[in-house]
Amino acid sequence: MQKAYTILIRNLLLVFFPKGYLVLLVAAVLLALTDGHALEGSILILNVLAIHLGFKLSVFIHECGHLFFAKLAGAQPRQLHLGSGQTVYRKRIGQVTLFVHEKIHSGLAVVSFDGVRNVKLCLFFYILGGIGFNLCAAILLYLIQGKLHFNFTQHCDPLNTLALVNFFLAFVSLFPFRSEWDGSILYSDGLQMLNLPFDPAPDATERRLHRQLLDAMDSIEDQNYPEAVQLLERYLEEECADQGVYIYLSDANIKTGNIEEAEAALQHFEVYLDEKPYRRHRKDYFHTRAKLCLLHNSLIQAGRWADLALEESSSDLEVQATRAWIWIEAGMWEKGEQLLYTQTSRNFITAQAVLNASYLSKAYCCMGKVRRCEKYRLFAQQHAEVLGWEGRLLYERLWKKQKNEALPKELYQPVQNV
Repeated sequence: MQKAYTILIRNLLLVFFPKGYLVLLVAAVLLALTDGHALEGSILILNVLAIHLGFKLSVFIHECGHLFFAKLAGAQPRQLHLGSGQTVYRKRIGQVTLFVHEKIHSGLAVVSFDGVRNVKLCLFFYILGGIGFNLCAAILLYLIQGKLHFNFTQHCDPLNTLALVNFFLAFVSLFPFRSEWDGSILYSDGLQMLNLPFDPAPDATERRLHRQLLDAMDSIEDQNYPEAVQLLERYLEEECADQGVYIYLSDANIKTGNIEEAEAALQHFEVYLDEKPYRRHRKDYFHTRAKLCLLHNSLIQAGRWADLALEESSSDLEVQATRAWIWIEAGMWEKGEQLLYTQTSRNFITAQAVLNASYLSKAYCCMGKVRRCEKYRLFAQQHAEVLGWEGRLLYERLWKKQKNEALPKELYQPVQNV
């Protein structure tokens, strides 16, 4: 338990205060010890750090605004995401689950409109909430300060910087644009405002199904996979259910070790694969197929499915990682290492990071780079307890394969106490 809390605190500190912060802070202190223009450089560095941290706080304020205004309008706040990428912290606060991801450059607020009478009005308040909270925060900070200044080489004032960043984020959010969040396309607040009068409001059935799906996603995040499977199966019994949810059902079954049920769920979805409403699920379908083949040790088929997933989304880090794992298991160590190295960070202790480190360790060992191999092996061994069922299976298989590859026996040990 103490180790888990240590990992948690370490992850959160690195999210909000990356190692580069310390380097810049030291540089600012050294410059402050001198006179003249160097002192201005020190103040500028401190203001850059304040802007970066202030932006993260402003994103949090923005997403809280969405949830707060949606609650006022009768909706049910469900999730608040800070950033994107691997989840380094998750906490249930009342009905809302807070997710902190490794890269805080955006956010997402998820609400359920089930039971809401005037959906359009509720959506209007929900969209307006983020901008409203940023403006309220900026005005409040301005009233405390009495004035705002823009000279970042003469003054270092964190409250002033936070006020300016909130004004900036509120202004940018009004622009109509699309952005990508973990493989999904999201609309800015401004674009949602423009589309609101023309988009049809979801009916009562759609809102109820959305709430059921959120309940299932909460169970997955709580790692209560048997309950998630039941909720997803109940959802898919509905006539208007999104058939792409079969992919989520397959993934939940994989995490419980029910491979046959996972295969069956994907087969249910195959008939919808080329239909226009479900093309957005193609990447997830191909990726899940690749993971199943990898678990079966069918590396040729796994590689083909992973390539198809990359064609759908070449920037998806999880798909890239799966493709790299397949290459490394197939003996193409250099190719797998090149794809996996740039996205593997030992800063954040997550199941994805541990498994990436395990495969990098194997690749470096086979390439004869013993020091790098040892570095990643130790990281994977020290934190192997975070692996789930499928990660544990792949990790154990890496250890067993060393017997047939004449690798040094001390380089891989089975996972203990998982």
